[in-house]
This record gives sequence, structure tokens and C-alpha cells, in this order.
Amino acid sequence: MVKIASYKMIYDESPLPLFVFRSTKNSKYVVGTALNMAESDGISYFYYATIPENPLHSFIKYSSLKSDDPTFTNNIEEHGYIYIKLIKLFGSHPLVKVNE
Repeated sequence: MVKIASYKMIYDESPLPLFVFRSTKNSKYVVGTALNMAESDGISYFYYATIPENPLHSFIKYSSLKSDDPTFTNNIEEHGYIYIKLIKLFGSHPLVKVNE
């Protein structure tokens, strides 16, 4: 998921934010982002993963050079990492229907 959100950095753009919201079908949380690979006005897809708990932090720390797993964090000062913003929604995403 983090690799998908950070792909725009190849083009010197900011990474896509990840939306976090509670699943309507179970007690898990959905973390995902909308992406249009063709960069056109066509269909965008929502890529997501489910996690068991609502993250307490506001960013995901990720390194494309290290084999470390991505981690949730509030500290964005450590060099050598990509930080992706988490946008926490109170309800479900208004444009996305997730069957989880």
C-alpha cells in the first residue's frame, strides 16, 4: 500500500495521502488511496488494506532502500525515509464502497 501511495515521488511530486476509516462490515480499519495509473480523466481505483486497530499516529514511515516494514509514526524528522500522511475519516469514505 505504501509503495502505491509513494509512486508519485518518481515524478518529483508529493506522495498520495492514505485515508483511514472504519469498515462498515466488521471492526477493522481500512487504509487506502485512490489512484489513476493512466493520469487521465478515466476511472480511478481505490487500493486498500485492512488493519485491526485505528492507528494512533498521523504518518507512515517507509524506506524504499531498507527492508524495514512500514511503521506508524508522528516523528517526521528522521532522514532516509518517506513519510505518508494519514487522513482519518470519522465515517466511511464518501466516494468508496469497500466490501470488507
